[in-house]
Amino acid sequence: MDQISRTSVAPDRLLNNLRQAIASGRIAPGTRLDEAVLEVEYGPAGMAPEECLAVLEARGLGVREPRRVWRVRAHDAAEIRQLYAVRALLERQAVAGLAEAGADIERLVADLTAINATMTKKRAAGDAEAYLKGNERFHATILRYAPNEPLRLTSALLTDMAAPLRLARLRKDLAASTAVEEHGAIIEMLGAGEVDAAADAMQDHILGNADAAVAAAA
Repeated sequence: MDQISRTSVAPDRLLNNLRQAIASGRIAPGTRLDEAVLEVEYGPAGMAPEECLAVLEARGLGVREPRRVWRVRAHDAAEIRQLYAVRALLERQAVAGLAEAGADIERLVADLTAINATMTKKRAAGDAEAYLKGNERFHATILRYAPNEPLRLTSALLTDMAAPLRLARLRKDLAASTAVEEHGAIIEMLGAGEVDAAADAMQDHILGNADAAVAAAA
């Protein structure tokens, strides 16, 4: 694990450092998370290692085994498909909520277009992590225009759970990702006022990536 500064680090920063290490793949699925090692790596101040691990478990990133053994969660094929199925339903609702919220679609389209352009550059540069961050921002922006706190919180949890899977896939073949093109189609539908069609396309977009996620995790 990367060495992290131990000076005046807030408890939430300690937790975030570990979460980011898991999301980025620096700590691989199935890796044992030893409390004593974490205290050395992340510093003894702030959130206790056991408390930090409990939060990771609640966020779907860690799992507790018998005899106080903690590991980074590793998903089997069935769990990955379930994760993508739930994400697809929620992402569809996020887009559908734009009409209910009376969102400024013109401005949203401009914001999504700018994000998509940045993603295109990151894909060309071979920067998988930045590409994924842009992808996450694309989806989060839709919820910003159609506020739904329960949906936002649930989506944030699923985004954390899916991040290691998505990044593993992108690192294997970033050039093959068609997210930019699929986002572009959704943007066009929104610009044309076809919110329902955009919602359906968003659901298909998420579900269409499940097989690739399963293959990347194998």
